[in-house]
Amino acid sequence: MAFLLRISLCLAFKPTKLINNSTLTRQEFVSAGTILQLSDNVPTCNRASQAVTVDLCRIALQIPTSKRSSISFELWLPSDWKGSRYLATGNGGIDGCIKYEDLAYGTTNGFATMGTNNGHNGTTGITMLNNPEIIKDFSYRALHTGTRSAKKLIKAFYGTKPAHNYYIGCSLGGRMGIKAAEKYPKDYDGIVAGCPAVDFNNLQGQRAMFYPITGSADSPNYIPIDTWKGLIHDEVLRQCDKIDGVEDGIIEVPDKCFFNPKILQCSPRRPKNCLNSAQVVQLQKIYAPYTYPNGKLIFPRMNPGNELQAVSKLIAGTPFSYSEDWFRYVVYNDPNWDASTYNTNDVRKADELNPFDIRTYPQELPKFKKRGGKLLSYHGGQDNQITQFNTQRFWNRMYSADKDLQDYYRYFRMSGMFHCNSGPGAWAVGQGGGAPAAGIPFDPQHNVLAAMVAWVEKGNAPATLTGTKFINDTATNGIDFQPGNDTRSRHLLPLEPIIRPVVAVILILRDYVAAERLSSERDGVGVRSLATLVTAENILKELATGHGRAGAWFTGCLGADPLVVPQLALQKKKCWDWMFAGESTAISIGNRLPSPVRHRHCPHGGISHLLEPSTPPPNLGLPLLVVCRRYTGSRGQVKCQFLDELRLSVVGSVVESNKTGSDTEEVEKWKWEKLTRQAMSSPHPSPHGAASYRDEGIWSYAEVGLDVPDGFTNGRRLCQILEDMRWEDVEGKGYI
Repeated sequence: MAFLLRISLCLAFKPTKLINNSTLTRQEFVSAGTILQLSDNVPTCNRASQAVTVDLCRIALQIPTSKRSSISFELWLPSDWKGSRYLATGNGGIDGCIKYEDLAYGTTNGFATMGTNNGHNGTTGITMLNNPEIIKDFSYRALHTGTRSAKKLIKAFYGTKPAHNYYIGCSLGGRMGIKAAEKYPKDYDGIVAGCPAVDFNNLQGQRAMFYPITGSADSPNYIPIDTWKGLIHDEVLRQCDKIDGVEDGIIEVPDKCFFNPKILQCSPRRPKNCLNSAQVVQLQKIYAPYTYPNGKLIFPRMNPGNELQAVSKLIAGTPFSYSEDWFRYVVYNDPNWDASTYNTNDVRKADELNPFDIRTYPQELPKFKKRGGKLLSYHGGQDNQITQFNTQRFWNRMYSADKDLQDYYRYFRMSGMFHCNSGPGAWAVGQGGGAPAAGIPFDPQHNVLAAMVAWVEKGNAPATLTGTKFINDTATNGIDFQPGNDTRSRHLLPLEPIIRPVVAVILILRDYVAAERLSSERDGVGVRSLATLVTAENILKELATGHGRAGAWFTGCLGADPLVVPQLALQKKKCWDWMFAGESTAISIGNRLPSPVRHRHCPHGGISHLLEPSTPPPNLGLPLLVVCRRYTGSRGQVKCQFLDELRLSVVGSVVESNKTGSDTEEVEKWKWEKLTRQAMSSPHPSPHGAASYRDEGIWSYAEVGLDVPDGFTNGRRLCQILEDMRWEDVEGKGYI
């Protein structure tokens, strides 16, 4: 009798009376155990059927959003509505595909669950051509319209409005969730935004840049897929897998992995299983941060270790379809736009256009925070479509503006996960429907959606998450491993700001040098003077805004506004004190933070140091002092051991060493000596005069000739410095 009543209630419901101008496309009662045949779904969405695990009422509508646009809308209303909860689901790629697996996932756990086609059908962007209304739906309107409609229908169907409103999505869906928190902060109490496609325009540019680098499959230097999956991936693992102390096929800490492809270059010693020089250059470009010719970051570097999956899209020797469609149908409105001609002018145009603010890169979410909203992101360390470093950059950028960010936004890094799911790590955390979902219990420790419910409804913020790896990524096959029963997995911890100034300046300098080298090769122009790029102002902007490889790890200390230079350090004295091992320090913008670069002016090919200006603001010029160290290893090579052991106890001190190490190439026994702050304050920082310091290997910036054409920033020389430093000195040394 109760079953028949449920059917009757479903079929008697009149949804079109509640949603203006809507058209009913489907209304049916679906019993538990049914395999829905989705015959009217667009074939390219690759969702021909969907298993349903609970009794529910299925409502499908077509809802207009303008005279030229509408959304396909589905709301699944479970008979057993648990906790009076509503769940909205997102989309992926550039798709217009309802994720029916997520509708089933939500209703299985008692949520009234909604999804839309995001304003268009299928997996291409062709319907966006000359139709800004569809682009507007894609940017934000489809989800908001769907949620407003769902809440009306839920109240009418159950007789009460939802007590709590949630959202879950990954990739594009992650961006949709963050855009909702920014634009419609009252729509949801809790948002799970996985692998979010934030900084969307620059993301499309970064995706587009791979094809001009790799060329097509018939290009003379094209790297075959088998080579990526075998030779290259194996070498990435050899260099980076054991950084965490465990060799398990998982790059646990991608932040510390700086892959050196030159090891794979063919030579008399390596005539087989190798790459030619042009292919090595490809790899250097592919694994580097993506920048404009002037060094400004466009998008962070690709995740090392993602090669196994990146060969299907990013480095497949074909244009990435999502970015190609975006430039064709949105940026240029030209279906004949050729992806092989892509360059940085195209991404600049896309970001300037920024239709309906699709960029989605807020630094603060004050209204969402004020109303008590909660936001959670996760991202895989071997993501093959959106680099994890972008989400770290985004979270740290927000942290720089709000030191209480953890109170409402937590970000979990998931080692060994590809894009949104799958991979060698323990990646299943209840992030949506699909084969593994059935094996994840709905509890806050193992399930990210349950963790969000506990945070919103009980105030229990997630401290850790436990991922699960199923055999062949299928729950019915059983558990392969979880944290606690296998060395291949650790509990997931929320990101906290990592604050090490030495690391920050090192990585920023490397970003600039890499950018100039690549732009020189790409554009055929000479490398600009490093002094014009690595200025104090640029460094501070990088640190304060989270741009560049280092900025994301440093924003938590310096704050948001790069122009408030005199206050950046002074107001953060406590933070700086902590960085310098807790010792009391007088902070000023004149801090000298070292960065290693092999320098031809140094005796014995030693290591030089970049130092920040001694002149306080507003003079933001960057006089450099080069400090050389000498070390002779077993082959006369210079190696560098840093960074974890290096702590400057006196701000403004400089490390000087004339020591000779032991006969090993690894310099594990380097002794660091500090010059006094008083010595550093003089034009020639030596109590004995400049001459004696030159004898000790210390040169002033003027004597190095940083700004003269044949100084150490000469184009070819700078490129050589980069090659020496970038791929050798830092190999395997923990940066972060």
